[in-house]
Amino acid sequence: MDWEGRPLDYKPSVSTISADEKFQHILSLKMADGHWFDKNGSDQHNVILNETAVKQLGIHKPVIGQRFKFNGDSGIVAGVVKDFNFRSLHEKIGPMVINNHTDWARSFYIKTTPGNTAVAIKIAQNVWNEFVPDQPFDYSFIDDGYNKLYHAEQRSSTLIAAFAIIAIAISAIGLLGLAAFAAEQRVKEIGIRKVLGASVQNIIGLLSAEFLKTVVIANIVAFPVAWYMMNKWLQDFAYRTNITWWIFAVAACIALLIALITVSIQSIKAALANPVNSLRSE
Repeated sequence: MDWEGRPLDYKPSVSTISADEKFQHILSLKMADGHWFDKNGSDQHNVILNETAVKQLGIHKPVIGQRFKFNGDSGIVAGVVKDFNFRSLHEKIGPMVINNHTDWARSFYIKTTPGNTAVAIKIAQNVWNEFVPDQPFDYSFIDDGYNKLYHAEQRSSTLIAAFAIIAIAISAIGLLGLAAFAAEQRVKEIGIRKVLGASVQNIIGLLSAEFLKTVVIANIVAFPVAWYMMNKWLQDFAYRTNITWWIFAVAACIALLIALITVSIQSIKAALANPVNSLRSE
């Protein structure tokens, strides 16, 4: 590559794509400046740069119309396309040069409407066999290709979800056992409270409050650890979301709800028991 103002010893590494005039429409790319390749072939020797390429290569302004030599072909910068991810989100968007040499192309992109994929594949195969009969017809879906980039994350997500369900189930069983034990230990107290006029709601609140306090304390301890681990994992991505407080608030509410439902099962049973039998028990 060569352009106006390039230092002689500067030889950057860039990604390149050969594209025709319909490529922008197929992938819904947005232009930051200039225009996409014309269908009349006037841009055969020109290039389109992404925003990162303009910054990293140090293209002088105005960028559009600047001389740009690529693989021995001299032309100008016809347009600047807004940055788009063409690799995994683990990597930052790098500089890209898009040329109009369609004879370099190795793939065709086809956009179909929902429900017509099978028909589109059949039509594409017929066209392929007509023009390139000596080459096998091979196709893939672009979303499948991107999904493969995150196979490790998907597998980790499945494992985490499975272990989370197991942990919740074990915790719920443990809470149920503790609630039954606590109710058994306080059976006479519950009986006396009912005789003195305590309602079912009062008894449930009495037995549940202690366990809910424990869950709240557990959440307070777990939140910093969870935030640290999630933030550490997100560092592997060049483009990532922010961890907001409401995620932990929702998690805390779900944990409290599960604990309340679990404890309430035993609490309701104890609250509905006949106080006479409770007071007679040894």
